[in-house]
Amino acid sequence: MENEKSKIVVYPGNLLNEKLSRRETVVIEKCYCPNGHNLIRGEVYFADYQAICLKIQDKKEIGYIYLNPIVGEKSKVLFDNWLVNNKMYEFICPDCKAPLPVFSPCSCGGQLITLFLDDTLKISNCVAFCNKIGCTHSEIKSVSNLRSIYI
Repeated sequence: MENEKSKIVVYPGNLLNEKLSRRETVVIEKCYCPNGHNLIRGEVYFADYQAICLKIQDKKEIGYIYLNPIVGEKSKVLFDNWLVNNKMYEFICPDCKAPLPVFSPCSCGGQLITLFLDDTLKISNCVAFCNKIGCTHSEIKSVSNLRSIYI
């Protein structure tokens, strides 16, 4: 018997139905911190897709959060149940502990956090999500969708 690394697979109730009815599903397969570390990890999967792993912290707590890599999905997994709805958190790279940069302010009062889509680390090729838990913009947003928030 082979030693396999254990993994968690999350199937949100609406994910399978939406996935079947969508013509195009955009999945983040690689994303990077400002120092070039890939944030896609194989410990948690959303359906068949590896999650985006980030460290999340406030003044008292620190933990890991796994974001759904499907653009527009709000699912996330947190093993330490200390997040508070409508509170802003800092997101950092789990490898180098670099804070993830702010793309822009969010309309909710939070900040849209940048995830770079390739190792050139250009803001023109990124996605973002709000650092305020429960914000309507908390799912992964593409650059074109980020621009439409403020138009």
